[in-house]
Amino acid sequence: MFQWYHWGPKSHDVVRMTGAMDPPYDIDNEKQMLLIPFYHCYGFCMMMIAILNGATSVMLPHFKPDLFCSAIQTHQIRWLAIAPPIVTFLARNPICENYDLSCLQTLFSGSAPAPKHICYEVLQRYKNIKYVQQGYGMSETCMVSHLPDIRDGQPPGSVGKIAPNLEMKVFTFFTHPSKFLYSTVSNCGPKEW
Repeated sequence: MFQWYHWGPKSHDVVRMTGAMDPPYDIDNEKQMLLIPFYHCYGFCMMMIAILNGATSVMLPHFKPDLFCSAIQTHQIRWLAIAPPIVTFLARNPICENYDLSCLQTLFSGSAPAPKHICYEVLQRYKNIKYVQQGYGMSETCMVSHLPDIRDGQPPGSVGKIAPNLEMKVFTFFTHPSKFLYSTVSNCGPKEW
């Protein structure tokens, strides 16, 4: 069961992910690509954020390389929420050279860790892309628990700071009475369900 007060902080996550774009991200005039499957928490949350913000959305039924690149070029997508395999696609696939992807400025990768060296490959290949960021989260935290704020200049590979409305406790074998075999991190707060 989702608790609806989760969506208020979620809509502010877009500001954290787009806050340093130039020209500034304008939700009324921007188009957001919805590519992650909606049955996945990441895709569902991105769809809900788009609805809450009233954003014009470009929806792709599934990933097809030519359709993906064509949609970016046609709709002038500046900000993408994607998964690590698509970061790798953008970094290494020659199909991308057939399209004008110069509108892209910010990539946000989630669902799994994106290798740091792949993030840097994207930055080297596309001089227009200024930010390749990723967060950390899970369905139980309603998508994200840690999120970079691109205004802080966090490097690729960093998952940023803890998200609003959450608390974090770090337990280690030495500080917690339980018999942990390794260190664990526990997220706490009203976003837990």
